[in-house]
Amino acid sequence: MHPPALVSYDEIMDFVNKSRPRALTVEERLDILRLHAYYRKQKMSNVAEHIAQILVRGINVVREVWTQYKPKQTVIAAPLPCNKTTH
Repeated sequence: MHPPALVSYDEIMDFVNKSRPRALTVEERLDILRLHAYYRKQKMSNVAEHIAQILVRGINVVREVWTQYKPKQTVIAAPLPCNKTTH
């Protein structure tokens, strides 16, 4: 039997950061919203900061998801960046 391979958690986190797009999909925003609800139900303080740190996303984006949901109970994905120049 082979010994277990050494796992570099930093390499895994770097891989995720490099592989995912900067723009959040609706599904990613829904995950952030779920985390907001979960941690707020647990009476955790600094919820947005905690989520941003775990997901390595900007604090403003994490706060925006919660702020966007509260008045209209909806989550909207940001438009994907595109090249607006013509060739």
